[in-house]
Amino acid sequence: MSAEPIIAALVVFQLFLGTAAGPAAKLPEMAVARTAVQSEIKTDKQIRFGFADRAEAAAFIEQNDAYYNSMNQINIDWRMGKTDATLAQLRKYAKEQVLDFTDEEKTFYQSRLEVLQKRLFDLGYEYELDVPVVFVKCTNKDELDSAAYTHANYVFLGRDIYRYYKQEIIDEAYVDEVLAHEVFHVLTRNDPDFRARMYKAIGFEIDEEIPFGEDVKKVIASNPDVTKYDCSAYFTINGKKKKGTIVSYFAAPWTKDANPFDYMLPGVVFYDEPNKIYTVDEISDFWDVVGRNTDYVIAAEECMADNFAFAVTYGMDVDYKDPEIPKYILEHIKE
Repeated sequence: MSAEPIIAALVVFQLFLGTAAGPAAKLPEMAVARTAVQSEIKTDKQIRFGFADRAEAAAFIEQNDAYYNSMNQINIDWRMGKTDATLAQLRKYAKEQVLDFTDEEKTFYQSRLEVLQKRLFDLGYEYELDVPVVFVKCTNKDELDSAAYTHANYVFLGRDIYRYYKQEIIDEAYVDEVLAHEVFHVLTRNDPDFRARMYKAIGFEIDEEIPFGEDVKKVIASNPDVTKYDCSAYFTINGKKKKGTIVSYFAAPWTKDANPFDYMLPGVVFYDEPNKIYTVDEISDFWDVVGRNTDYVIAAEECMADNFAFAVTYGMDVDYKDPEIPKYILEHIKE
């Protein structure tokens, strides 16, 4: 199997945007036990999965001040589809997008989560935390129609995922990729050692958070999957290697009838130039650093989430452009 069709599908169907709310413990845990996924794997080292209903999800959004209060105006405008939109309008709109799972959807996702749980167990991954992974069904219109994204220990799944599966537009393998990608975000957010270990697959180290300048703050794209910009790697600019981090940014203000994905681009901010974003094309070795297994490189976290999803879903049974990355993941997931 070739990795390229998988990657193309992810880029078209998935986008995960914002700065996250922070550790799960700082936000209320919803009634997970009500619809918890029961695993056949009898061990206290497994991940607890659950489903939130519409009311619980709306209550979570209501209290998620850290994420919304960190947004700049350009993010609010692109999400609301108009200029001079307000944060209050966006927060109200976000709460209106959450939905209830049907029993059929829960049964389907439970079956796929069992598969993910078994794969992680077989790879030797032991979950040391008492933090459940809670799934929410939503339209995701407030996040530019992304397929899925996370806040704290909550995974927001777009309603179209199951619909597309039923229509045979996507298959179980694609659903498995999405679930593994999102669960990776919860794991890295709550397990610093796991995060540091995984980031080394693409040469990133956990570092001090970079203090962005005002010009960068005005255009940086919010990403709920990226808690903070505190990881670094060395990139080459003008023949010189420098320490920087990957960001995504809006190259233009909201424009009527425009596709936001055409304007939201990855870039690099260097620690010694925190007020300037360099484009990917200006970084001569950008793809050598992050690898070519995925085009979804708007943050180191997203790049690694895709590679993790590929490795866990397919192992080494695909034709990766940079096989050393999934190989590293599979070898170090259990440490």
